[in-house]
Amino acid sequence: MCGIIGITSNKPVSSAIINSLKKLEYRGYDSAGIATLTGGFINEIKSEGRVDNLEKSLISWRWKLKKYAHRLCVVHGDFHPWNVLVTKNNDFWVLDRSRGEWGDAADDVSTMTCNYILYGLYDKPEIAGPFEKMYLTFFEEYLYHTNDNEMLEVIAPFYVFRALVIASPKWYPNHPEEVRAGLFRFMENILKDEKFDYKNINKYMQG
Repeated sequence: MCGIIGITSNKPVSSAIINSLKKLEYRGYDSAGIATLTGGFINEIKSEGRVDNLEKSLISWRWKLKKYAHRLCVVHGDFHPWNVLVTKNNDFWVLDRSRGEWGDAADDVSTMTCNYILYGLYDKPEIAGPFEKMYLTFFEEYLYHTNDNEMLEVIAPFYVFRALVIASPKWYPNHPEEVRAGLFRFMENILKDEKFDYKNINKYMQG
């Protein structure tokens, strides 16, 4: 889904153009351009989008991950809250297991905890309250039982893969724009750290 804005005026229109572009943000395409016609001449300005920049950052992460091939293990592949069935006796069942086979545990951890980030952003531009508690509890329990602190060195790109899916207006059209913006801030910031600082999750929400 794309959007086109046209303005005809004898007055400066730069503010109107910028405001129009903001209204078109997160509609499915990830680049922007402005063309103006002045005195018979067309001037064009094109800009790369945020997804393009994320992709470039992920390429460097691909080479970082090569030395972590020993982390290969059995994974679920789509491990989110709706694929976990909890019974009245606090027992649980994992559903839709056929999605995954082999990968990195960081994939399952990021997929589950990304949901706490997503719905936490519905209240404010950072994670707080019950969603922050669930997020921290999941991480602390996982690390306590597995001692897999190395995962913090590799989880960033897995978070980006999952967050790109849930930020997509094609797959999830009902998320508010401020929530999508929060997810993009998270993705852009998390790729800058060599090691994920899960205890200070809200530092990745700044920007």
